[in-house]
Amino acid sequence: MEKYRGRERRRMDAVYHRAAKEVVCEAKEEGAAVIVLEKLKGIRGRMNYSKQMNGRLHRWSFRRLQSVVEYKAKLNGLTVV
Repeated sequence: MEKYRGRERRRMDAVYHRAAKEVVCEAKEEGAAVIVLEKLKGIRGRMNYSKQMNGRLHRWSFRRLQSVVEYKAKLNGLTVV
């Protein structure tokens, strides 16, 4: 199981980096200097999808995504609030 847990973590990290790259690229195209992220607390409780989709959403770490967006924004000279 250790082998597969690491695989899932690496797959999710790749998803976070692709999503963050898209956010930063979109902000740069729009000429924005600041990226504003909303608070996502309680978002899982508001979702009601299929069992499989709920499982995918519950594996998602919103704080990790926020960290990656902040990191990539800083590299591109943007501020995150």
